[in-house]
Amino acid sequence: MKEEPTIKAAVLTNSDKTLAGPIIVSANPPMLTASAKATDETRLIINKSIKYLIEVRICLVIMVIILYINSYYNGWVMLRKYPELFKDHNSHYPIYDSKFPFPEYIKETKKIISATRSNLQQDIDSVIHANSPFEYRPPHAKQGALLIHGLLDCPFQMQEIGMRLYQKGILVRSILLPGHGTVPGDLLNIKLETWLQAVQYGVESLAREVDTTYLIGFSTGASLGLYHALKNPSLFSKLVLIAPAIKIRSYLDFSTNLFPLLGRFWQRANWMTIAPENDYAKYQSIPFNAVYQVYRLTQSIKELSKTKPPLNPLFIILSQADSTVSAKASIQYFQQYEQAQSKLLLYCNPLIEKNDPQIETRGANYPELNIHHFSHVCLPISPDNPHYGLKGNYFETSHAHNKNNIIYGSFNKIENSFYDFLFRKKIVKMQHRRLTFNPDFEHMIQEIEQFIEI
Repeated sequence: MKEEPTIKAAVLTNSDKTLAGPIIVSANPPMLTASAKATDETRLIINKSIKYLIEVRICLVIMVIILYINSYYNGWVMLRKYPELFKDHNSHYPIYDSKFPFPEYIKETKKIISATRSNLQQDIDSVIHANSPFEYRPPHAKQGALLIHGLLDCPFQMQEIGMRLYQKGILVRSILLPGHGTVPGDLLNIKLETWLQAVQYGVESLAREVDTTYLIGFSTGASLGLYHALKNPSLFSKLVLIAPAIKIRSYLDFSTNLFPLLGRFWQRANWMTIAPENDYAKYQSIPFNAVYQVYRLTQSIKELSKTKPPLNPLFIILSQADSTVSAKASIQYFQQYEQAQSKLLLYCNPLIEKNDPQIETRGANYPELNIHHFSHVCLPISPDNPHYGLKGNYFETSHAHNKNNIIYGSFNKIENSFYDFLFRKKIVKMQHRRLTFNPDFEHMIQEIEQFIEI
């Protein structure tokens, strides 16, 4: 049966009534084409996605704000509960006379550590041993290596590398950078010049006893050694720089000297981070001044290199995913001042090939251990380390062999907290933690031994 059209009345003016007829409207509106429907559906999906992203970003911002507020509150509480941890004890280290015997230097430094850390709950003997300078002396050594730890660290991080070199007949010494190994407050007023003097003492006292001297430094320690090599290339034969602080991964490093000015009126302003000091071998709290001194060091190296490029062969070891120092800046530095004997070892995920025979790339992905990439702190630490290794006693150690619901890599505390929140809400299946040891430590050590030809 033929469908009748629907009649719809129209409102007309009096002058139009005589001319207007009925308005005919189809009972079935025109159908959308397939392309028009697809366009509408795409637009709807895009709008929903944008709305979802906005909501996620808002949640992220709110969560970061909450984390920072919580961090500042906890810091305020800790400043009042543990005042001894956050004050400068103005310790004086025997580093100004290169003829001062190194064994005596170790003894005097142990006294400083013992006096400053006597209030800690851990086994004081273990604490002192981990944080003290050390010497491994083989008989009739003609080669020596000076080992220098990084910011917030202590000589413990260099012990395993030192022991391997000692087993190869090298006289090994590791110094303690002033302000470290005691309490974080001892970094409140430290100066770059004091660190440089400590390295100078270590170099000159070692050079008196061996024919050839090598420098092996980690992070800030690597850059301190590089600075001295730029000033006086004759100090070292070769340098091994593990995650050197050529550039800090921070947009605020240049301004960190401004915060201590506020600290005169507000104690909390002196601190970038205040956290429970639950690791006897590494500070968890970070004063702005310490970061600023490292920034000064990076700028000094930058300026020195313009007029005095490095003459010593360099072996640079990096993690591409490093969230503390810039691996990109270190690679550029290496390529700019590359020498015939220099080499670079880069850990990356995914594995990439560099068109440079002096650059070796190694995979940083170990699916069987839930390791996605290497962190800054993991590089000098072996899987067998009693504190940070696979079965280490530190509570944040990467117990990757347990196949737990944790991804290990180069993650900071904010990322860890964020993924903890998502994990508790069952939004993600895996938590994130910083990797504490180097699963490729054996290969790295062999490359170091080959580089310094032992």
